[in-house]
Amino acid sequence: MYYLCSACNSDGVVEYLFFDPDAKAVFAKDYNSAVELITQHKVENAKLENSVIKAADRVNKVRLTAENRSKSVAFYIYSEDDELIYAVDNRGEIFVMSINVAVEFFKGKTLLNATLHKDGVEVCGAKRFTNALNRDYRHAVTK
Repeated sequence: MYYLCSACNSDGVVEYLFFDPDAKAVFAKDYNSAVELITQHKVENAKLENSVIKAADRVNKVRLTAENRSKSVAFYIYSEDDELIYAVDNRGEIFVMSINVAVEFFKGKTLLNATLHKDGVEVCGAKRFTNALNRDYRHAVTK
């Protein structure tokens, strides 16, 4: 599961959007549910830092308003290979395209974890937080 961004619902309450590639769906979670997912290590790209949910692979930090939440405005690239890019938007719609098409498609759009260059799309590679010793230090559950 991947953390996409936060968004306000129609009541003005902040929710956290997560993408599950197995279910191919985006889920909105309240703060407590999001914290539970992160502490159970079910989220690949997020951790808790002083009770704040943070993403490791973020180029652009986005908080969607209730008005633009239902629009396709934030894109997260969750997989890529030599020829194809797999992206999901904040609504859960999945886009599969070649690298050449991706350059045109993402022009003027908000990429959460990538930057757009004239030669292609450069995806931020830090999926997990690591310390200087290269050990995973995501939020750990202590007993």
